[in-house]
Amino acid sequence: MEADVTQVADGDLIVVLPGVLGSILARNGRQTWGYRKILGSLHKLADTLTDELSLPPEAFDHPAEGFDDGTRPTGTLRTVGIVPGLFTIDGYDDLLAALRRRFPGDTVLEFPYDWRQSNEYSARLLQATVEPILDRRRRDHPRARLVLLAHSMGGLVARYYAECLDTRKLTRRVITFGTPYRGAAKALAVLANGAAAVGPFRLRLGELVRSLPSVAELLPTYACVGDSADALRPLAEVTVPGLPERCRERGLRFHADIEAAIVRNGTDRPSYHAILSHRQSTVTWTSVAADGTVVAHAPGDFAERGDGTVPRCSAAPPEWHDDAASVFVAGRHAALQQQREVLTQIQGILTARRRPPMAVADEIAVDADSHVLPGGTWTVSAQSVEQSDKLVLEVTVSDPVTCEPLASRPMRPAGDGRYEARLPWMQAGLFRWHVHSTPLAATPVDPVSDVLLCTTA
Repeated sequence: MEADVTQVADGDLIVVLPGVLGSILARNGRQTWGYRKILGSLHKLADTLTDELSLPPEAFDHPAEGFDDGTRPTGTLRTVGIVPGLFTIDGYDDLLAALRRRFPGDTVLEFPYDWRQSNEYSARLLQATVEPILDRRRRDHPRARLVLLAHSMGGLVARYYAECLDTRKLTRRVITFGTPYRGAAKALAVLANGAAAVGPFRLRLGELVRSLPSVAELLPTYACVGDSADALRPLAEVTVPGLPERCRERGLRFHADIEAAIVRNGTDRPSYHAILSHRQSTVTWTSVAADGTVVAHAPGDFAERGDGTVPRCSAAPPEWHDDAASVFVAGRHAALQQQREVLTQIQGILTARRRPPMAVADEIAVDADSHVLPGGTWTVSAQSVEQSDKLVLEVTVSDPVTCEPLASRPMRPAGDGRYEARLPWMQAGLFRWHVHSTPLAATPVDPVSDVLLCTTA
């Protein structure tokens, strides 16, 4: 039967995690972040963003618990948003519409979150949200698991949950596009300088970005500070002027926790699928000027760029030997989730179907007479090496020239891993036979073949 491509395997639950800026925020019934808010405050953008979105220093004291300033996520951003010089977002309307057209019903779940808080805190909220929903879903789909579909920083939320919190091993796949697995040098420059370049202007964002644990967790863990691209060192080994120590410590701790969990989990981990862009001019490393300013550098080599925010070297899981298993596209960070090419890749991954194993799990030894008289009965027997009585075997006799099957019989279990078949045979001649698994067998075996001669005495 042909698989139903409108369904994910085993009734899995698809959870969509937006990136930084990707959730609408409100406090006391008033929107503090979203499209309308930005349009209404361009003339005093930096001050407005700082007043509305900053967290107090206590937010770094217990980042895993979050800091409750009354702000709540009210939905996933459907259209554009921007913190100039730092992040942009093109919304999730096309992505969500495409997913719900393809996967109807309650298969797709949005998870908006307060993107200012630590990604560890957001991961704990993710756990508290999705696990009860999945438990209820398993009443109708007993084998259902989670597929976490994440853009940008949402991939860090998904990764922390899947590696550090998912003790029940509920996560089947983590699909990311534009996720900074190893951080982004762009975040380092803004955190250290306290300002972002917007054309000829410098937007003062230091108070805001330095107050957000999530931005600290975007600090790069790869070697990115030095006097040249050939002599770089990681943040763990250097002191960067202007970078608050609490931000540096939080960023390093967050990623170290994930790395330690990956080691503990061994091979019992979800599958990762990284979709990334590597052609756009992207800040990949920084240097420190004589006046202490952190200078951002973007390489000219097309192969070493990124998506405009996340460099290629950070856009795939660092435990991978290389990024060859990634899917490469040519878009920019803010709109990767809206690209047609990305949507096609996502839908293909979500409808993945199991393949028969390439290596067999059992083997068979076959005994059969090489000669049978016309009108006689030819007998063949097989023995499972694993002494399994659950194999589904068949013997087929075919013409050695045309390969056309002439007769076949199922082989009946005879106990202790033995199987037998008997074929009445009338036709004289030389034939080829083989014993093999049926196409739908749960445990395939390598076929065994030989020759049968049918003549008079």
